[in-house]
Amino acid sequence: MRNAKIILSALAVLLGLATIVVTVSAGGGATARGILLGAVLALMGSFRLYLTLRHDV
Repeated sequence: MRNAKIILSALAVLLGLATIVVTVSAGGGATARGILLGAVLALMGSFRLYLTLRHDV
């Protein structure tokens, strides 16, 4: 179960970063929806990854 949380959290971070890259390459500005949603997704994934890894220490 722990490995699934780590994998899904890492995928959320990567998906968020990919959303930001695609939005910027398409010409989106700093307040474009894709950048905001990508940042939120990356932050949520990284926070969940942090909590999962921290919990077992």
